[in-house]
Amino acid sequence: RTADNLLVVAGARDTARTAGPIALAIALRSALAEIEDYQRVKLGELLEIILDAAVGPDLVLVFAELLENATSFSPPDSTVEVETRLQSDGKCVAAIVDHGIGMTPQQLAQENERLVERERLEITPTSVLGLFVVGRLARRHSLDVRLAATPGGGVTAEVIIPTSLFSPVLVPEPIPKTAQQSIAPRSPSLLS
Repeated sequence: RTADNLLVVAGARDTARTAGPIALAIALRSALAEIEDYQRVKLGELLEIILDAAVGPDLVLVFAELLENATSFSPPDSTVEVETRLQSDGKCVAAIVDHGIGMTPQQLAQENERLVERERLEITPTSVLGLFVVGRLARRHSLDVRLAATPGGGVTAEVIIPTSLFSPVLVPEPIPKTAQQSIAPRSPSLLS
């Protein structure tokens, strides 16, 4: 993940990682494989959507950075929840909810600004390199990433994915049953 972050910081794209479209559930599970405290993360019901090949690997990195932050800044015995839903405008929202130390309103405003505004790396504190990478990838793919206070303490990170970057999983329609024709089994002919 560090190598991938450095590529993002350098402005490079790793086209070798783009294998094809992937399911949102696979992207989230792949992100879990990238963090140390993966066992503390509880995946809720996940939307059945397929992410475009161009955004899939970058979303894995975005999710991994946000999950790493959530597990790092919450008590070791707490759970981090991941939820997905569709907004009324059809966009997909993936929410990562922790119940940790949280941030002051000023810190939240500053980090949300960092996610939107371009800034030079040399003035970005290394302690927030992950959010710098998330912001750069969000701008690259027109994702909307927001941090908000979790009720009761902690931070909720929401990644809003535009409809142009995913498609629903197509479930084949059931074959209509035709009128059942009962065919009597044929008895074997007896040769005498």
